[in-house]
Amino acid sequence: MIVSTKRLMPCNPAGSPPIKKSRSEEPAEICLNTVLISGVISYMDGPDLECFIKTFSKNREYILVAVNNNGLALQYASQELKGDRGVVMAAVSQNGGALYFASATLKGDRDVVMAAVKQDGGALQFASKELKGDREVVLAAVRQNGHALFFANEELKGDCDVVMEAVKQYGLALCFASEELKGDRGVVMAAVSQNSQALKYASKELKDDPELVRIAQALRFAPLPR
Repeated sequence: MIVSTKRLMPCNPAGSPPIKKSRSEEPAEICLNTVLISGVISYMDGPDLECFIKTFSKNREYILVAVNNNGLALQYASQELKGDRGVVMAAVSQNGGALYFASATLKGDRDVVMAAVKQDGGALQFASKELKGDREVVLAAVRQNGHALFFANEELKGDCDVVMEAVKQYGLALCFASEELKGDRGVVMAAVSQNSQALKYASKELKDDPELVRIAQALRFAPLPR
């Protein structure tokens, strides 16, 4: 998974109430008003973005407002706040991909990573090496997004329960399974039932299994739902 970071919109997004600058208001205050009035951390460009980073990146309260509305706003937090467990937990709970911007220490925090993968299984790619081998974390990830099996360690790619959960969610995840499980009829059956194309990743013997071939063909040529 590639973290998708949307571009920040102008400081006064469409639909937000117009912000009138009083004589006492500085640009930073106007920028913050936009955040609070619109109810989101407005994705900004140019001077507005620079204003936000310089003024609020070290302010825990304002960064919490930001990440609670868009977890990827964690990228604009100071290094200190990227290592703040409460801030990062809020960010990954809103968008699991925000784990990418967390400190190395928090990428190894089991609770933080668990929250991230439950929101977006693909966030497993940003977890520490140790947690990519944590069975419960990986199970949570593949249940949310079967493709996350790709980021699990090799041992778990050979765990029947983990692979079964992955292929039930995303049949093509069979391609990431161990060679042994590609030859497991139950696993392949689950994968093919989810996506007929998964049969191409099965073992040579199972690719020619009459029942599996029949299921794959039936799904392939099934009429589209109306």
